Amino acid sequence: MNPEGVTVEWGQVPISAAIDAMTTYLPVCWNCHIAQSFRREHPDMVVDRTSQSAVIH
Repeated sequence: MNPEGVTVEWGQVPISAAIDAMTTYLPVCWNCHIAQSFRREHPDMVVDRTSQSAVIH
């Protein structure tokens, strides 16, 4: 996840920015990346449901 909170795949990071990405980006599991990408691309189709027992990776 980049500093702006957007998840990206390694293939989207230019080689010239790889070292910077390794020091400033946060790791995110694949399932969370897919969920965040869907949320970003289709906000009208997302329903937020919060729960005390929600698991965050």
